[in-house]
Amino acid sequence: LESAFSGFLASLLLPASAFASEKAITRQNMSRRWLFIASNVENILDLGLDSDLEKLRRHLKSEALEAAEEAGLPDYLKTCRNFPTVGVSQIVAEFLGEALRLDPDELLVYQELFLLFEEHKLDIASLAEAAATRGLLLHPLQRPTVLFELESRPFWELSQLKNDAFWILELEAQWKMIRGELDRALSMSRQAFASVGGEHRTGGRHDGEVLKKGAWSE
Repeated sequence: LESAFSGFLASLLLPASAFASEKAITRQNMSRRWLFIASNVENILDLGLDSDLEKLRRHLKSEALEAAEEAGLPDYLKTCRNFPTVGVSQIVAEFLGEALRLDPDELLVYQELFLLFEEHKLDIASLAEAAATRGLLLHPLQRPTVLFELESRPFWELSQLKNDAFWILELEAQWKMIRGELDRALSMSRQAFASVGGEHRTGGRHDGEVLKKGAWSE
């Protein structure tokens, strides 16, 4: 595994001209290579390949300077290249930024960057605008920004759900029971419910951070 990662990292150190004769190596291919490395930064560090990773970062910064001279970079790429948090997130942001520069239509890169920016409380307006322009979001203000295998719509009619509508019809038929459960829950003390994003969760612990003030319970 160590030699495989080392070889893969070395391939990204080659200039773009090195792949000019290989028709299979496109900007999309290179973008996915950067995405793969970004997704495995922690594994690479665990294998002790720190120096290989640092060589790649230095190479990327020199390439980035040349690209920046050719055209103005959008704000989200500037954020990736000047990430405010030092550490693994900074490295991941640099590599994801390069992946998106090479292929600005790669949905997976947008999804990873949205999660990374939101985790570090960074402005995602520029990134969301770019994604919406390419049809990857319905609107720049769409939230959540990540919808896996689901078309973004403000509202779904039952006729649009086709064979998946049966469970909704069942829920509608049981609305009185559901309303009764809600009324009983609302009559309970707020202290009976844990805070959203609390330590009781194994995932989504940052969900409660969307609140500016007040409380939000499960």
